[in-house]
Amino acid sequence: DSSSPPPSDYLVAFLPIIIINREFERVPTIDEIDRNDPVAWLKARDQYVRDRWVDREEIKILRERLKECTKRQGVNAKINCQKHVMEYMEALNAYKEKQFSPRNPRWGTLPPGLEINTD
Repeated sequence: DSSSPPPSDYLVAFLPIIIINREFERVPTIDEIDRNDPVAWLKARDQYVRDRWVDREEIKILRERLKECTKRQGVNAKINCQKHVMEYMEALNAYKEKQFSPRNPRWGTLPPGLEINTD
């Protein structure tokens, strides 16, 4: 019967497209929450991870612009592409300064009940 709904695995295949276009509510950062609240901790971590993903994509765009400038300028790229080099390096260094790890001092210890099982 052609009127039956598509199988559930068919719908799951399109799920990433829906998530990409979703807007998330901004929540307090890890520095602003009660670290004993596991829900707030997870929301802050998830927001941090999303922000890092956006930062990575911005770095990819800057790197692509630098590649295009270098290709276009040829032997003069060292002089004419300095602006692109500086933008890329500043973004990359800022990205590296923000490292996520549950053991990172900025993030402190995990809230009770969220211990990592290393077995």
